[in-house]
Amino acid sequence: MLDESGERHPHAIPGEWLAQALLVDFVPSGESFRCDEPHVLIPVTALLPIFRNAGVVLDANGFGRDRMLKILHGVARGESIPPIYVEMADEREQEQKYRLRDGFHRYYAALWLGFAKIPVEVLPRL
Repeated sequence: MLDESGERHPHAIPGEWLAQALLVDFVPSGESFRCDEPHVLIPVTALLPIFRNAGVVLDANGFGRDRMLKILHGVARGESIPPIYVEMADEREQEQKYRLRDGFHRYYAALWLGFAKIPVEVLPRL
């Protein structure tokens, strides 16, 4: 995945992880991953750009390997994956309506795999 400047995205899912989950040539059959919990679907593009703080030490590109592989395997098997948790963004941030509160790995899995929408639960703003 490339960012707006054509550079490799800082939160690209490693190819070996996609291969391990058998998702290298994945094409979504629906608009989002399966989620059996109460949720609403929003466009992936409705979220403010999300970047992990540089100080967060994980396995690769801001991800925990085991956590991401669990999500990727769940998508590959058609298992239910919990929604991400968002809140409404500030009114100044008009282009994207939501800010992520919890679900960094699920968000990037949905984005990387090409889903147009993502299941969310909208929480009150803090």
